[in-house]
Amino acid sequence: MKTKQMLLAGILMFAAADFTQAQMPAHAFKKFTPEERVRIDRNFGRALGLANEGVVESALSLVTKMKLDLPGEEFPLIMNELRYLAANSKTPKLRYMACLAEAVFYHPERFKDAPIRQYNDNDAFFTALDDSTDAQASDSN
Repeated sequence: MKTKQMLLAGILMFAAADFTQAQMPAHAFKKFTPEERVRIDRNFGRALGLANEGVVESALSLVTKMKLDLPGEEFPLIMNELRYLAANSKTPKLRYMACLAEAVFYHPERFKDAPIRQYNDNDAFFTALDDSTDAQASDSN
């Protein structure tokens, strides 16, 4: 079991690096077939449950970008992990990121103008995402 987790963590680290370095064009997630989306839900759900904080952070960034790209898609396994991480993550940083990701999953329409691919750094991406929610809150006042 431990070997499987380490193998999955290694694969996800390479996949996360590949996603950030490849400069994928906007809306690249829409190319996935329904079967691939089910596998993505399962695999990223598992990745979000791993103990390695770096893998979890990368997975949070990728699933948030994916949901921004596919606002109408449902990813129930990812949602379950986001709820758990938002409440139970070991670090405040991961709880913060999980809360923002969870907000995107619950209300993707509120983030339609949020930056998706402008940031290679996870911290910068989540800060910009948080700033976009602040701007929306001030616009509604």
